[in-house]
Amino acid sequence: MLSFNIFKGINGNINMDIKIVKTYKIRNNMVKSHILKGSPTYKRAKFMCLLNMKNRLYFKIPFRQHIEDIEQTLIDYGIKDERFLSSLWVSNSNIPLKRRIDIFGKDIVKLSFGFTRNNFLKESDKINQSSIRKSKDVITLLLAQRISNVNYAINTNDEKVFGIYVNSYTEFKKTLKSDIKEHEKMWDYLDLCCEEAGSINNLFFYI
Repeated sequence: MLSFNIFKGINGNINMDIKIVKTYKIRNNMVKSHILKGSPTYKRAKFMCLLNMKNRLYFKIPFRQHIEDIEQTLIDYGIKDERFLSSLWVSNSNIPLKRRIDIFGKDIVKLSFGFTRNNFLKESDKINQSSIRKSKDVITLLLAQRISNVNYAINTNDEKVFGIYVNSYTEFKKTLKSDIKEHEKMWDYLDLCCEEAGSINNLFFYI
């Protein structure tokens, strides 16, 4: 979109200043193309999480932005069900379990609990968790989170952080991958970053 600013110069001539105004906000190399209006449940989950988040960071960015980046990853892969989006916020809140169930229902709390629990397990420990393999929805959140984490490393050109995800990818994939059609493109992207390229510099040969 063009922005025009017409003004009179010192010599009396009429001048025109033309600027290009970006209509989209770019984050993690992705265009935010879907506006989250949010159901009351989603809005409440986000609000109650932000109340307790304070100055929490994910590396160098606010943790709120980190969760929003995971949300955007889900949306970019066609996952717009607010059950997933609400679960991201519920999983990062400090609300007692019983209170969470009363407010958000068992389905969202179960999904958020599975997502949080897996974040605290080592990759090798996850392999023996049969419930993880059966929970397609938990895997969906874990894949979106991993993609967002990898994108953060790429966008900040942090080879050290990127290397952490490359080195853990074999176990991550062994633990979570199964024949789920909705996950194919997400795995393809992680394969490209963590197996084929293996470093941020090498990614330029695949773009």
